[in-house]
Amino acid sequence: MAWARRLFVALMVIGWSALVVAVAVSDTGADALAIRVINDTPGTVELHKCDHGPSCGAYDEDEWLASGSSYLTNVSGSGGVQWFSLLREDGATLGCLRVEVTTRTEGLKYYTSSAKPCE
Repeated sequence: MAWARRLFVALMVIGWSALVVAVAVSDTGADALAIRVINDTPGTVELHKCDHGPSCGAYDEDEWLASGSSYLTNVSGSGGVQWFSLLREDGATLGCLRVEVTTRTEGLKYYTSSAKPCE
């Protein structure tokens, strides 16, 4: 009976591992390029990866970045524009980052201090 329990646990671990891999692959298609957003401001900011343009009515990702910390995310590596909205801790808009990759380059970094007014 103990072998059946071990088999069940092993199958559960394999099943969850397969699910995690499937989710990771679906978020990082063949076109994806990893970029790093670095908070080089003195305060904590909230980073939103916008769904549609700089208005950022909806967003895919939401991350709090303490001063000096960074966040790794994926964008399209073959053109197109990805917008990020930045908010201060009090909820006020700090600005937007416009990320457009025209030439696929590994290790791209974007700094929160370079945020411009949202269009």
